[in-house]
This record gives sequence, structure tokens and C-alpha cells, in this order.
Amino acid sequence: MTVDRPRRGRPPTGIRKARVQALLDAEDVETIEAAALVLEKSVAELGRELIKGEMVWADVVKAAKKARR
Repeated sequence: MTVDRPRRGRPPTGIRKARVQALLDAEDVETIEAAALVLEKSVAELGRELIKGEMVWADVVKAAKKARR
């Protein structure tokens, strides 16, 4: 995990964002991309919701199946 630090000379904003990277199987990547199209969200937003527990994987799979129809 990497943490974005403020630029030199800039006062800190108080909010720090972390970037998380995870290796996924090709099938899982296709599922997330298809679900993102159906749900009209970016892949990053969808991933953030999955990590935070705001969305479950079953909902992602359901949305991806709608995209494949």
C-alpha cells in the first residue's frame, strides 16, 4: 500500500489517500469491468465499495451477468 503525500511547500489537507493494488484472475477482472459498465461506475469506485463492504461480490456477479445478456 502506498500513501500519497502532499507536495513540497503545500500545507497538508488533512485527508490522506492510500492506493491499494491486488492481483486478480482474468475472469474476476472481466466480471468487475462488466459490472462497472452496467452499474455506471468506474472500476475504482466498484473496488472501493467492495473493500469497504458497501457491496458484496454476489451483487457484482449479478450485474456482470446482466451485461453479458
